[in-house]
Amino acid sequence: MIADNKKTSIPFNFDGHIRQATYADLCFIIVGAQKAGTIAQMRKDFKLLELLQDASQKESFEISKEDFENIKSLLTVHEWQSRHHDLIAFEDYILSL
Repeated sequence: MIADNKKTSIPFNFDGHIRQATYADLCFIIVGAQKAGTIAQMRKDFKLLELLQDASQKESFEISKEDFENIKSLLTVHEWQSRHHDLIAFEDYILSL
C-alpha cells in the first residue's frame, strides 16, 4: 500500500537537526516506542523502522498491509508526550486507510 507522507508543524529531532515531522516520522516514533518483545518481533520492527527512516523525506512511501495494520494497532494505544492538532489529523488519516 502507498501512504502519503505529509509534513506536520511538529518539531522532530533527526540526527541532531530539528525539522518538521512527517507522517513517516510519526510512525517511526510509534514503532520505536513499543516494548522490545521477542527477537523475531525486534527483527520485524528494525526492518520497519529502517523503511520509515528512508521514507521520512519522500512524498509517499510503500508499506506492507501487515506493517500498516501493526502501526494502526499501535497508534490506538500510543500515548503522546504533548498535545498537537497535527497528531489528531495524523491519526484520522492513518485510521481512514
